[in-house]
Amino acid sequence: MILVYIPEHEKPTLKENNYKELRELVENPLTKPCIEFVAYSSKILTKQFTLIMQKSEPLIHKLHTQLHKLVYTLSTLFLHESAIPKNVLSASLKDSLENRDHLLDSQQIKCGSACSKSVESMSNEKKLVFLNGAKACFPLMVGYLLFKVKDLSNLKYFECLAPEKIRNARSGEYICRIANLLPLDCVDTNDLSIEWNLLQVDDDVTYSLKPEQRIDCYWYEIFCLKSENVPRYPNITHVVKAALSLVHGSADVERGFSKSGKILTKDKTKMCERTLNAKLAIAEGLKQYDMKSWKVPMTSDLLLRARKAHSSYVLRREQEKKEAEEKAKKRKIDSAMQEEHELALRRMKTEVENIRDQALHGSREKYVQTDIGAAVQPLAGYVQGTLTLSGLCFACRRNNSHLAECLGTCVESMNSFHPHSSGT
Repeated sequence: MILVYIPEHEKPTLKENNYKELRELVENPLTKPCIEFVAYSSKILTKQFTLIMQKSEPLIHKLHTQLHKLVYTLSTLFLHESAIPKNVLSASLKDSLENRDHLLDSQQIKCGSACSKSVESMSNEKKLVFLNGAKACFPLMVGYLLFKVKDLSNLKYFECLAPEKIRNARSGEYICRIANLLPLDCVDTNDLSIEWNLLQVDDDVTYSLKPEQRIDCYWYEIFCLKSENVPRYPNITHVVKAALSLVHGSADVERGFSKSGKILTKDKTKMCERTLNAKLAIAEGLKQYDMKSWKVPMTSDLLLRARKAHSSYVLRREQEKKEAEEKAKKRKIDSAMQEEHELALRRMKTEVENIRDQALHGSREKYVQTDIGAAVQPLAGYVQGTLTLSGLCFACRRNNSHLAECLGTCVESMNSFHPHSSGT
């Protein structure tokens, strides 16, 4: 398209720098094998790891095994088999990456059949340039993975949660290590070890998953086992529940955001969190019925649960209604108290102004000797009433500044007429 369509139909584009750079890239003989090499590498990453680890079920027990397989597969593409350690997630593989004698020759690098065919048609010089680049790319990929998993050495302990690994010799040690890693104060490792030994010989337990069975469903069946109406494995239940709740990636979380976005549209922005969670739960439950509600069997248990859910909904609505009425009543009382408080402040301010007017127009000596007590007495009553209201109503605290201002004005007026009453 770039080399044929644009020159015939978009001739002004031929002068643009973007077109020139793109044309140069397309005409470069290294472009095609590079794209095929990237596709081959991406296929290894997605098919052997990404697609598996994007499932919504708990996969913490598979994470160490899958990482081991991925690093080992990539290592076989550019390292001699003798240079690959048994535990590829250990530090010994990093030493092999830094030793050039352990690397395959450029001609032996494995880059996929399609890429190899494209490379064969190139000149020896171009071929060598490409193979050297591919040879340098694989160690970078493996080194990056090793850098990311260097602090995940404890992942191997979670392999004991797989049904086929329960009866392994070291599984009891691994489950106790998991209990020590997790913040579980209610679990005693000695009791946990005893329970695990009993689990390994329990006739009611199968040590393999059923077809299409999830790991959490398998362990739920073990959690439900009882002896004389008492849970058979209480410590194992605490540890396994905590372990399976650990996330193995962010794909499931991002998938949840996407589902929420489809439900919480622009015309439903007032939807409460409770309703959103309910819709998500319904959508998750309909998965096993191909997202078709009419396929859900109408059992007596389902109808009973529906009635209980409706009763719970009615009770919740009544409770919300009562809470709303109580809040409205409280707001009404607070408003009345606020109005009464403001009215008292206005009366006090008026009385203070009257006292000042009487003092300014009357005889100074007469005011100080005879009328000051009579003038301050009603003011004291208002102050006492205002302070009482301030204590009753929390909303009136912001008006204390007005009260202080009025009292200050009154005292200042009295001091201005009676020099010896300063500070009273």
